[in-house]
Amino acid sequence: MIDIVIATYNRFEKAENLALNLLSIGGDFVNKIIIVDSTDNQVPKKLKSEKLIHLITQHKNQPYQRFLGFNFSGSDWLLYLDDDMEAIHDDLFEKLEGYIRDKNGVGFALNHVDAHQSTSLAAVPKSQMFGKLSWLKKIKNIISGFPDLKPGKLGLNGNKGKQPEDEGITEFVSGGSFLVNRKAMYQNFNFQMFDLYEDKSGKGEDSITGYSISKQGALIHIPEVLFRHNDQQNSTYSSNLENFATRVIFSRLFLTLEKCRLDGKSIFLGRFSYHWFALWRIIGLIFNYAHDRSSKRKSMIKGALKGWKKSIRFKFDSQLFRNLYWENEVKEEMARINNK
Repeated sequence: MIDIVIATYNRFEKAENLALNLLSIGGDFVNKIIIVDSTDNQVPKKLKSEKLIHLITQHKNQPYQRFLGFNFSGSDWLLYLDDDMEAIHDDLFEKLEGYIRDKNGVGFALNHVDAHQSTSLAAVPKSQMFGKLSWLKKIKNIISGFPDLKPGKLGLNGNKGKQPEDEGITEFVSGGSFLVNRKAMYQNFNFQMFDLYEDKSGKGEDSITGYSISKQGALIHIPEVLFRHNDQQNSTYSSNLENFATRVIFSRLFLTLEKCRLDGKSIFLGRFSYHWFALWRIIGLIFNYAHDRSSKRKSMIKGALKGWKKSIRFKFDSQLFRNLYWENEVKEEMARINNK
């Protein structure tokens, strides 16, 4: 049996529809579905089913919402989904049960396809440097701290290779769909990530979450497309390009330092790698703006500079002191919810 955790923000109906669909095809294999909701709107009615749990949290913070759902779960395996995912196959849970039974993994990076191309990230301007000169682009990537990585590999600065084309070992999960054994989740995990999302400066949580899981055992990428990502085009991450660029640049510092911590590598060298990367990222944005003087590209430059400036003052919690705060916070929220 598995539990399913769906984090949602101002999209309760979407999360509810996903939960009801999963419940209809899950049978006895689904123990319970936990919707962790950080809505700004009027609190909707609670779901009327023993298997469906609707939690309201004051923290508009997806990684924390996942942690709260984890603490309300009880099954050995958890399926984490974003609220805009849709199951493609009616035998989804038979497939998941087979992965758990037949494959020696502590987690599975599950594949999905976009339902349409008009995603929230479509508004972010793409780089126009180098055009079709792929060899020159590779040299630029190496020099700028953003090299091409082998499939399944996670590098510094949020850099990662493609997922393996065939089933294989990976170091990260991508998108809002992954399956994990609860013993591998939140082991040696840095809850400072919750701080970043609480003040709306975090990004890239799926990559580093997957990497922490991969440190506990085999994280296996499943190439079969199991979900459809029906982007609602209202992502809080990319609704404001300047804020988006700030988050992209600033969050890469935490991702870099946390990977260094998990690998037992030098935090100082991690900071150097990050600042080298940030410098070249901003240089690239400036060159693209010179080529296309659009307001969008100008906003990206302003945001990136703001994020880089913010990173200089960032104090990384390598000793995991913030874990105690967030562990106490989730205990207090659980007590409040259970007493209602």
